[in-house]
Amino acid sequence: MALLVTERGLRDRRRGLVGWALGIAGYVVLQTSFFPSVQSSDLQRAVASYPKELKAFFGGAQAFNFSTGRGYLEVELFSLIIPALLTIAAIAFGVGALAGEQERGTLDLLLANPITRRRVVAEKAVGMGVTVGALAAVVFVMLLVMDPAVDLRVGVVNLAIACLGAALLAYGFGALAMLAGAATASRTLALAAPAALFTAAYLVVGLAGLVSWLEPFRLASPLYHATGTHPLSNGLPAANYAVLFGWCAATVLATVLVFERRDLVR
Repeated sequence: MALLVTERGLRDRRRGLVGWALGIAGYVVLQTSFFPSVQSSDLQRAVASYPKELKAFFGGAQAFNFSTGRGYLEVELFSLIIPALLTIAAIAFGVGALAGEQERGTLDLLLANPITRRRVVAEKAVGMGVTVGALAAVVFVMLLVMDPAVDLRVGVVNLAIACLGAALLAYGFGALAMLAGAATASRTLALAAPAALFTAAYLVVGLAGLVSWLEPFRLASPLYHATGTHPLSNGLPAANYAVLFGWCAATVLATVLVFERRDLVR
């Protein structure tokens, strides 16, 4: 059965997706091009003198290693920027998927066709997965291209693992935007809820390095499961990624249940 809703959604967003892809590709090229000069500078020695509290907030000493390609990419790309960019793109998709369509008056037209609400949510979830996956693939490909040019020596497998973690994180927050939109039909709430939760997740991970009693709570942060174990350097964190996958699946399922029961007239 053709994924007509997915196809339409991707077609409507193709220009935005191309813009996101070009912007992310340019940012990756710009940041990686600085690596040879940073690696050979005195920056690493300066970083070693940073207060331990500052290092703890941003992920510990391992998160300040500019001497290797993996360490540099974790600091400049995968600790926050790439996950955040993918998350913003996913949230934008999730906001428009249900709440946005209802505010524009196109959701009623869609549901007037012989299609179930469950299928609408499922196909929009697929479309969001394609969008996030495509942007993560752009990051992966551009880093592979830049690897020999600046001698990153990252490794294909670990690079794929890091991109997967960022994609799972982004998809989960995009799914939260869909869930909030399904529950409230408000674009504002669909945007604000996942954005606030992303900020809280980041602060919990950072503050856990400074406040000992907060450390157990970092396990509740999706950002920790995506980046906190430094997958680019340490390899696949299977248990952490399983948590992210379960979170994504549970959020999509909750969206289906909420959307099926909501009165769209209100």
